[in-house]
Amino acid sequence: MTVLADFEVIQSGSARVGDPEEGGEAPWTRSFDTGGRLANAEAFVTLMVQGLTNHPPGAEMEINGTLVGIIFDNASPPTFTDWQAQTIIFDGSVLNDGGNRILIRPVSALNPNSPTDNFQDFNVRSVVCFFHQDSD
Repeated sequence: MTVLADFEVIQSGSARVGDPEEGGEAPWTRSFDTGGRLANAEAFVTLMVQGLTNHPPGAEMEINGTLVGIIFDNASPPTFTDWQAQTIIFDGSVLNDGGNRILIRPVSALNPNSPTDNFQDFNVRSVVCFFHQDSD
C-alpha cells in the first residue's frame, strides 16, 4: 500500500482570536475536510501566530472536540508584531474521513481593564492541516 500525504488550508489570511468587541472570535472555529485520511498515522496543524503574550499555558487547540495541543506565546515586546510559526502534531484518528472542526480557545486577559476586555487578543494565519492518505 502506497501512503500519500495531503493537506487542507483552513485559514489563509489573518484572523483574530479574542474579544468580539475588538473584532475577535471567542472561540475561533473553522470547518475543513480530510477525505481519505489514514487513521493510523500522525497528522499535524501548522500555523502562524502573532501577539500571544506570555500567559501560560497558552491557547488550546481542539479538533473534533479533542484537545490536540497548545499554541504557545510568541511575545516580542514592545510591538507584538512578529509572526511565529508553530506546529501541533496529533494522532490521525482524531480526524474524520471527511468533515472536521478545528477550534482555538481564547486566552483570558491578564488584567481586564474594561467589561468588554475578557480575552487577550491574538492573530493566527496560514492554518494548514497535513495528513496521510491511502493511495487506493
